[in-house]
Amino acid sequence: MKINTQLMLFAVLGFFACFLFFEAILLVWKEKHSAEARKLASRLKGVASDNVYRHEISILRSRIQDSQSQLIKMIGWFFDIRELDILLMQSGKLWSVEQFTRYIFLFFVSGFLIGLLLGVNWMWCTLLGAGASLLPLMHIYVERSKRLKQVEQQLPDAIDSMARSLKAGHSFQSAFKIVSDEFAEPLAGEFRISLEETNLGVPLSEAMLNLSRRVPITDLKFFVIAILIQRESGGNLAHVLTSMSKIIRDRFQLMRDIDTLSAEGRTSAWVMWLMPVMIVPLMSAITPYYAKLLFGTEVGLTLLKIGFVLMIFAGLCMRKIIQIKV
Repeated sequence: MKINTQLMLFAVLGFFACFLFFEAILLVWKEKHSAEARKLASRLKGVASDNVYRHEISILRSRIQDSQSQLIKMIGWFFDIRELDILLMQSGKLWSVEQFTRYIFLFFVSGFLIGLLLGVNWMWCTLLGAGASLLPLMHIYVERSKRLKQVEQQLPDAIDSMARSLKAGHSFQSAFKIVSDEFAEPLAGEFRISLEETNLGVPLSEAMLNLSRRVPITDLKFFVIAILIQRESGGNLAHVLTSMSKIIRDRFQLMRDIDTLSAEGRTSAWVMWLMPVMIVPLMSAITPYYAKLLFGTEVGLTLLKIGFVLMIFAGLCMRKIIQIKV
């Protein structure tokens, strides 16, 4: 069997061309979308976003003023753009304000079109679009809450690690660097941003204040206050950090005990809310006559409205009872 040399050469060259093509795609993906690229982008964005807190130089303010996006101008009528950027940073998202406004506009248009497809009038379409446009903001708040809770859970271990490093004779910068290198995200990223700020010439007090603003949780604010006071007045910082870590752990234990003791109240609240939703369809299927009296008469509709208001009031009361701040 005679082998076509030109065909074989073409096949080999085609194989190498495909290989190099996919290799180039992989390199581009690694550069922009890999875990290392996202981590680097998060660090750079965090360092740049710290200028939000400096009134004399604000990179964020100039970025907003230089942008000609109409979406940012529209969203500026309802929200403070600087506060919105801080919220995006605290959620851990790499979205810019302009990207976020695009998502809001996209959800508004989607909700409006869904209303048109359902055949409702333009006013209800607008309300449906407005409700849909709040979904990205709700997502940001949920992600922010999750991220701050993760930082709060990691903080006692980080404080213990810094205390041990100080007792071993390391400097405060070295102890700070150990946390930024050895701990997991998101706490390591926040500490890394503060460390890079100090390396770039930002005073330690200002870097610590920026850290407390980026992560607005009470325990971290106490941690920052303790460091600032120690640098002003002196003292055994390792002992202070050890005591603080113990207090935070005791508070977590107390919160778990409260959750255990209030579990019955939470269950009662869920039963109170779900019982009417489950009983009404069951009664409608068993005795349709009662359902007609409840939904088809003026007295029944009035009772439903009163019951709905009382349910909301009772739910708020139960929530107030079982929520205990420690």
